[in-house]
Amino acid sequence: MSDPRKTESTPNSGRTGRPRFKPSETDRKSVHTMSAFGVPEEQIALAVGRRGISPKTLRKHFRSELSNGLAVANAKIAQTLFQMATSGQHPGVTIFCAKVRLRMHERPAPVQSVPQNQSTEENYDEDLHALTDALARLASAGEAARVSGEIEQTAAPHPTLPVEELESPS
Repeated sequence: MSDPRKTESTPNSGRTGRPRFKPSETDRKSVHTMSAFGVPEEQIALAVGRRGISPKTLRKHFRSELSNGLAVANAKIAQTLFQMATSGQHPGVTIFCAKVRLRMHERPAPVQSVPQNQSTEENYDEDLHALTDALARLASAGEAARVSGEIEQTAAPHPTLPVEELESPS
């Protein structure tokens, strides 16, 4: 005997719940465009159809649109970058493309505190002599200014440290 609840006229005989999703051409274009813009699949799924679909259904029916959308967008961006880089009007884009595509990069100049042909102690001695000479010139200029009366001597002069008492680095 047949079940009285089932009628032969129902289109989804034996099925309850939502009807099967059938993608339209408008849905395909929308998914392709949203995928190209980088919209996450969960959000695309909510925007498809009248009430949205699940991400699993989205991947099932729109596999090619999802994968091709991003590829098309990347190709357009690459085309625009190429045109800007080769036009000569956008040097920043040219430099960016050279660094990314040609793997060119700027190398900072190596820092050399010690010339390669001199040891550290020799540099210390040279620096010490240059400093001593500079201090001597300043002291003689200050003494000449005091003698000529250009500056007044109100404070006691600073004690001088003999060069011999300076220690060399260990």
